[in-house]
Amino acid sequence: MHGYFEQCGKMGANSFTSSLRGPCFLDFKDGHQIRFGFPSYKLGGMVMGERTIETVGSTTFEDVTNNRKAVILMSSYKKTGWIRSTYTGKKDEISGIIYEAYDMKDNPETVKKNYGKEIQMVEDLSKLKDVKK
Repeated sequence: MHGYFEQCGKMGANSFTSSLRGPCFLDFKDGHQIRFGFPSYKLGGMVMGERTIETVGSTTFEDVTNNRKAVILMSSYKKTGWIRSTYTGKKDEISGIIYEAYDMKDNPETVKKNYGKEIQMVEDLSKLKDVKK
């Protein structure tokens, strides 16, 4: 196992969101390689209210050798509105997909998009663009 990551975070009005950004690799003796990243987590109740920890965003596992990918959404919870807020989904519900993807070897844009500081979190599995059909 090898890789690198950077500790990132941002403070909200009553929460702190933290994450580890950067790819990690699992290398096997037969040359097989898995690349993965870590999901973000949100610490709630920093100023007032109940203290909570929740996993947010998405995480990606890539089988670089066989061009397979797994994307896991850590929560289906969505809040909309400002004055009259509506809530859908659950904070403790995960969903994901395993699929065959396009070639992932030595693609710096894929690494930047899935593991960089400005990561593009997946919010809807049906909108993934690299699914090979």
